[in-house]
Amino acid sequence: MAEPLILSVENAAGTDIVGLFVGDADGIEDEAERAEFLEALGLESPGLDRVNGAAYDALGLMSFYTVGEDECRAWTIRKGASGPEAGGAIHSDIERGFIRAEVMKYDDFIAAGSEAEARNRGHLATRGRDYTVEDGDIMHFLHNG
Repeated sequence: MAEPLILSVENAAGTDIVGLFVGDADGIEDEAERAEFLEALGLESPGLDRVNGAAYDALGLMSFYTVGEDECRAWTIRKGASGPEAGGAIHSDIERGFIRAEVMKYDDFIAAGSEAEARNRGHLATRGRDYTVEDGDIMHFLHNG
């Protein structure tokens, strides 16, 4: 039953997807053991990650993040979405009242270790209504909604 679904995702994404099987790395909790298992198969990531990535690509989707003291959350939007459209994924009031967004790149955030340190290093950029969101952006929205 799953094979036609996998084939349709493969065809739509233009990517070969290795079939999922019971012994896939998704069930291995130990990081070192999981990495060894994937390396033995010549893979870089578990099957479910590859299927999700291919499905996102086939559907023209990507993710951006919001980060707070208590929560970090991924939001799904279409590729090519503007800043206001990304805000609309959170709440329609943010899209309607969009003023600007503060944006940092995921890799800069991870390298800095915190949002405050990324800001201190100058990795926070202010973007307006015409900004095209990039996959993995971390965003804070300023709005009057």
